Amino acid sequence: MRETRKHIALLAGLLLPALALGGCVQNFPVPLETGSADVAACRAFFTAYDDAVEEAGVRDHEAVPVPGFAYLRKTRLLASFRHEAMNEAQFEAWVEVLQSEAALARKIELANLPAPARSSLGEEMAPHLNACAERLAAHDLEREEGRALLKERMVPPRHYDDWARAAGIYPLSSLGVAAGFERWKAANLPSFDLPPEEGISYGPSAEAKGDAATLLSGIERDALGLWHPAVKDVEALAPLFAPQIIVTEESEADIVGTPYLDKAGSAQVNTARHAVFVRFAQTRWNGKILPQLVYTFWFKARPKEGAFDILGGPLDALMWRVTLDEKGRPLIYDTAHACGCYHLFFPVPPAARRPVPADEDLREAPLVPRAAPTLEPGERLALHLAAGSHYLRQISVTKKPSQKRYDMVMAGQAPEYGLRSLPVPGSAARRSFYGENGVIARSARAERFLLWPMGIQSAGAMRQWGTHATAFVGERHFDDAFLFEEAFDWEEKAE
Repeated sequence: MRETRKHIALLAGLLLPALALGGCVQNFPVPLETGSADVAACRAFFTAYDDAVEEAGVRDHEAVPVPGFAYLRKTRLLASFRHEAMNEAQFEAWVEVLQSEAALARKIELANLPAPARSSLGEEMAPHLNACAERLAAHDLEREEGRALLKERMVPPRHYDDWARAAGIYPLSSLGVAAGFERWKAANLPSFDLPPEEGISYGPSAEAKGDAATLLSGIERDALGLWHPAVKDVEALAPLFAPQIIVTEESEADIVGTPYLDKAGSAQVNTARHAVFVRFAQTRWNGKILPQLVYTFWFKARPKEGAFDILGGPLDALMWRVTLDEKGRPLIYDTAHACGCYHLFFPVPPAARRPVPADEDLREAPLVPRAAPTLEPGERLALHLAAGSHYLRQISVTKKPSQKRYDMVMAGQAPEYGLRSLPVPGSAARRSFYGENGVIARSARAERFLLWPMGIQSAGAMRQWGTHATAFVGERHFDDAFLFEEAFDWEEKAE
């Protein structure tokens, strides 16, 4: 507490004069109380920090700043609690997670800031920001008016551009896109009724130990029911559900690799090292907060099949997500490419798809090629991918050892923070793998010139977690808090 007061006192002396410029007082969430110099100084410091981050183009997009509450950041999961009655313990837990999301994002942004920008903010900027976050939260959220305004500002992030849809005459242009999606389904979904194709198999290098129920029972949960695993918890869970990847290798582009930045700071994939990036996520279903494991496999490219191929280009990635019940039993699997495209669902019986309104119109309803099998001890799911496109063609069950092994990299783990902050070789600089707006510019596809009326920025490009819009016609995000609850029925098994 003494260190917090010291940081804020220093800021008051350095930054309070900046308030006279007027820019720092435009979006106060609650009225500034008379004589609160420390609060004013903290707001000025956050304004200076945000300006530096925006100017340098290093904003991290995994969690979004809350308007008027610069020291908090929201995700779709956290925004889903905004309309719910919360007791004091639950509200405090909610704010604590909003703060921790913001603190991690700031740590990553500070690492990615160019040296001159960091110097302009001062040597002790990280402690100053953290101390100010505590002070502002205490000030703004002490009163009911501040809490009410926070809930009002917790609108879920949305990655659809209504202006683009209006300019592109979305009601008409979506007709052609919907027809194209039907052709894609007709060409690719029949493979799930055929025997799986063989190829080179990749499996986890880490050995699966223990059982999911025991591992989950040891993870801390807060008053809202949110899970707070340590890195070691995710490292223990990940091998239990990691899939085997089977792909026909027609070129280097079909080798599972590891993302990195080259000397120019450009996104690349190293095929000499096989890796999967693992993140722990959460969803809401049947009134519960359920744990998820998300596995992302990266490829060097999706090779173009000809001069007029609008889908091919540098970089490609497949996300595979496992949603578990509280006892560690898989309820549903789903997958999409890192562009948000080709979103498929595989429920584990008795979980099953139910009719939704989108079934009756042109919107893209949740697509279920087949049910997923229930695994027995020693079995692992195998994902069969097409060469080149890396489309998922079939899932199967295997006990066979993999021909190649992939390492597991935990998302958010220091010093690399997954892919949110990577070193640029030959310099002291660090950058996000994803770039501005969470989109990897190098992975841009020509399809964006046709699909821009759907309102998705740079359709077909690979992008950061939290920015995946997965339906061109209609709206859906990969990390929607109620994604499964809205389209799938699940009854809990009696113990």
